[in-house]
Amino acid sequence: MFENIAFILIERVAIITMTIYIIFTFSFSQRHLIIRSKPQSTIFIGILGGVLGIIGTFLGIEYKTAITNYRDMGVIIAAVIGGPISGTISGLIAGLHRMTLGGVTGISCSLATIMVGVLTGFSRKLFGPKLLRPQFVVPLTIGMEFLHLGFVYLVTFPKDIAADIVTTVLLPMVLGNSIGVLLLSLIFRNLQIEKENVTEETTQSMFKIVENTIGLIDKGLNETTARQICETIKKLTSFDAVALTTREKILSHVGAGEDHHTPGNPNLTESTRLTIQKGKARLIKHRSGIGCSHKNCPLFRGILIPIKFTNGETIGTLKLYKTKENDIEKYEITFAKGLGQILSLELELSKTSKEARDNAEARYRQLVAKTDPHFLFNILNALAYLTRHDSEKAREMILKLSEMMRYTLREKRTFVPLDDELSFVRNYLQLMKIRFGELLDFKMEKDLKEPFWIPPFTIQPIVENSIKHGMIPNKKLFVRISVKVKSRNVEILIFDTGKGIENENKLQTGIGLKLIRERLSNLYGEKAHLEVNSKPMKGTTITIRIPESLAKKKVSEIS
Repeated sequence: MFENIAFILIERVAIITMTIYIIFTFSFSQRHLIIRSKPQSTIFIGILGGVLGIIGTFLGIEYKTAITNYRDMGVIIAAVIGGPISGTISGLIAGLHRMTLGGVTGISCSLATIMVGVLTGFSRKLFGPKLLRPQFVVPLTIGMEFLHLGFVYLVTFPKDIAADIVTTVLLPMVLGNSIGVLLLSLIFRNLQIEKENVTEETTQSMFKIVENTIGLIDKGLNETTARQICETIKKLTSFDAVALTTREKILSHVGAGEDHHTPGNPNLTESTRLTIQKGKARLIKHRSGIGCSHKNCPLFRGILIPIKFTNGETIGTLKLYKTKENDIEKYEITFAKGLGQILSLELELSKTSKEARDNAEARYRQLVAKTDPHFLFNILNALAYLTRHDSEKAREMILKLSEMMRYTLREKRTFVPLDDELSFVRNYLQLMKIRFGELLDFKMEKDLKEPFWIPPFTIQPIVENSIKHGMIPNKKLFVRISVKVKSRNVEILIFDTGKGIENENKLQTGIGLKLIRERLSNLYGEKAHLEVNSKPMKGTTITIRIPESLAKKKVSEIS
């Protein structure tokens, strides 16, 4: 009897595994199974596991009104992927369905299925993603099947029938469900690896594009630099054509269709005009949607991204095209939107820099706006790693980077609340902490009983210098920022344990410190001070003192 049941179960496990593999390959399923970023994904996984459980019941083998089945296979895999909520949902769906079928084990089996879903879900919460590995998921499944059938034996009466059923179906159910869960976990892990490989390749392309275009955009966006940017993007991606436009004309078009999409000519396509007009990205799935008047234009599909400033002004478009033979993948759409945002940011930073050259305050903001490209590049690099290994921390990192960029681009006031400046610095340090890990630590202390105002971007450039120039290879750097009122001055102290400044002249003449001194002098006269104390290999302390009475006032109140 065991051999017959086991053989039939394994045969049907193969059928359902193939069915699930096909379901897993759908982009809709992958979006919920792999990314799992929303509550809907948790519910989807739970429902999917419940449906698989029902299928496992229908394909089971009846024995003395009981059913030898692999219902738990769907419930367990849903719980291991989605956690407690998914496990509970799948257990309830599959368990309640089993209850409707009746039989001597109808109630006990349904309750056991629900119990398996809940316990497996909490095991996932306790042990994390590693539970999907074969060496963990197989013993877990075996344990759950023994628990399932042990519960059935305890609850089912009469005991002689319960014992007969349990001893007959025990090994086939353990074997069938264990093999099924193992295969499903391997399929799911393979999908994860494929997704990670695509993400890694896409991110690396993004890094190289950013690295190669930062210097070009600083020279100004014209037909020459636009062509170099388009050539770089086309070389590092699978698109058949790449174009950049202003609101009125084509700056560059590289690849398919460049014979008639020529630089200097007005924008040819209706899709480009609509993208600029509405300021929203457009996905073109057919040649008719592109709207090119040229009869033999090879462009068939495309992603059109508006290049926008933070005030909402659309200044042009980035266009990524494919010919009829090539489809646009989902990840390429995400890539295109991200690339458009980065180009928009680079252009706005460049614009801010150009407008900032006419006075001392503007020169200082230029230094801030032209953030070291390596800073952005390193943040993106760390973000790529976290996207694959810690999605929650990656989202936190994106939010902090966005807050920093918004502050950098939008903060036009001469004075800002000191708390705002400290939040900006904290975001920067937290990003750097993610970037350097155990090699960087920091502490921020504030002892103020009332609000104060200071010039924006006063503290962060100093902190950036501490990290950039102070870090000693393989040695932990500690940065401490202290803000308090002392001797009727608001005292801001930035201390680091870095390698210090060996050249005595640099203590007074470094460009960054010099600009900060000039700025404080312009705003406060001789009443504000910046002092630097540094010892080689022992660290640096920079102290800013602003009279308490002036730090309470905004620009309009300072005479």
